[in-house]
Amino acid sequence: MDKLIKRFKVFVASPGDVSLERNIIPKVIAEINLIISAIAPEKGILLDLIRWETHFIPG
Repeated sequence: MDKLIKRFKVFVASPGDVSLERNIIPKVIAEINLIISAIAPEKGILLDLIRWETHFIPG
């Protein structure tokens, strides 16, 4: 039987003067996903990072 994965979207938007901090976020999300899968793999939780720079086109 296939395992059900619960995906949670994490949207990140911030002012331009915090670009260093904003660029760390993908590593943090990846680390959280590793921790969740190690601690509670039966939960099937996965965080998806959504960034305005990569997921949206200016209108």
